[in-house]
Amino acid sequence: MVISFFVSGIPKPAGSKRAVIKNGKAIVFDMSKNKQWRKDVSTVAKIAMKNFGINEPLNCPIAMGLRFVIKKPNTSKHKYPIVRPDLTKLIRCVEDAMNNIVYKDDALIIEQQCSKYYDNYSGVYVTIKTLN
Repeated sequence: MVISFFVSGIPKPAGSKRAVIKNGKAIVFDMSKNKQWRKDVSTVAKIAMKNFGINEPLNCPIAMGLRFVIKKPNTSKHKYPIVRPDLTKLIRCVEDAMNNIVYKDDALIIEQQCSKYYDNYSGVYVTIKTLN
């Protein structure tokens, strides 16, 4: 089975977390500025799962493809987006946003092909393939 969809918007990286000790207990703060992007990914993923007739998160090995599209700035002289945010953090944010929606846990991802490119719009193309 293959599930694919596009999420429009400006891709955001997974942010850092910061821990502090207060009254002898660790408190973790999410320092990221990606809440809206994660919400957008989650919402589109839920709609896609419903459209594909899938009511539960997948619980099997999967292959995932992510193609991030970054709107090219007018001042860029490069063919490829060799700028921040780095691809790894973009991937992690999308993976986390789809946990318990598309798959039970992102540990089920055993194969991945990811890239980022410039174009005249922004977003991410997501392809999930079950490997049963």
